[in-house]
Amino acid sequence: MPVPRTSSAATVSIEDSVDFVDWQQLIPTIRPGSRFLSPIWFQSWESAFLNTGSWQGPVRYMTVRLNGRLSGVLPFVVQRLSIVRFLSLPGYYMPFRDLPLKADMEDQVINSMVCRMARVKDVVGTRIGPMENCSPTLLALKDSFRQHGWTIIELSRGDLNYLELPKSVADYVSMVSGRVKKADYYLRLAKRRANVSITVKTGLSSNEWQETLHELQRIESESWVAASGDPRFIGEKNFRFWMNLLQDYGLSRSIKIWMMYLDNAPVSFCLVLDAGPIRYLLVNGYSKSVKQYRTGHILFKKMAFDAIETGMERIGLGQGDPGHKGGWGARPSAKLIDLIAMKPGLFGKMVSVAYSSSLLKFPQIIFKFHF
Repeated sequence: MPVPRTSSAATVSIEDSVDFVDWQQLIPTIRPGSRFLSPIWFQSWESAFLNTGSWQGPVRYMTVRLNGRLSGVLPFVVQRLSIVRFLSLPGYYMPFRDLPLKADMEDQVINSMVCRMARVKDVVGTRIGPMENCSPTLLALKDSFRQHGWTIIELSRGDLNYLELPKSVADYVSMVSGRVKKADYYLRLAKRRANVSITVKTGLSSNEWQETLHELQRIESESWVAASGDPRFIGEKNFRFWMNLLQDYGLSRSIKIWMMYLDNAPVSFCLVLDAGPIRYLLVNGYSKSVKQYRTGHILFKKMAFDAIETGMERIGLGQGDPGHKGGWGARPSAKLIDLIAMKPGLFGKMVSVAYSSSLLKFPQIIFKFHF
């Protein structure tokens, strides 16, 4: 049963589930770049990845209602690291983790959540992340934790690259003309060797999405990722995550996949998620058999042009590969941060001091969170 706590018109509860309609009504009030945080976003992660690594179920939900209306949700699970337990925000880690909060009430909602977190038993602290270091939610969380006496540790996970889009395709071509010419050259080269087709997949039926996921699995199984990387589609858990996610009407239309075929065989893809004015590139890949055609350039050009033509303002390109991304105009624009907040008290302060000491490795080892 929920355990409510009311203060300044805020009712905070911990619940086993959240009314679907209430959550759907919350989504339009979230900051536009995070409006992918639907109930299905978290439920899909739960169905595929809960109880793996250090994640321990069940998923529960801390809700904040202001004047009776749902204004924020903190899904959480217990994450065990060595001998200690944390209240942790779950969810797929791309493009980042975040909380669905009413944007114009974030400070009040977060303050109410932090007060309630302090009373959650059998955990020493909270892990929120990875999140962008410039996220208003992250900044508000840090302020509230500090005001309530929590000890904060920030773990850097690396840089995030963003491409700021001009108003027109012509302006963008003038910025990256060399890359555009290279993409066109490799497309012509591929067409001389095979029958080439490129399709955009979005808003498909369940059966069509299933077929598309099998094509993505085929490409990934023929790529370097299958041998030495971190597969996103191969395996039962990955397949279950995407199939559940794509049953959601909104997400099925927010996700777009550029798929390239050579002689009717799928060989390369680029998968994005649109949220408000931002397009997030989540995953791309190619079969080793088409490496010579630089299919990543070909599909990136089409995806970026489409983003401009549909009114997007920026593209989030994630981490890594700064040479390729920089060539298309992207720059490191934010850092990915794991926020660890230790409950007020002597233990939290001791852990913070020990973690910052280069001589004491154990506290640093226990903060190697499973994503």
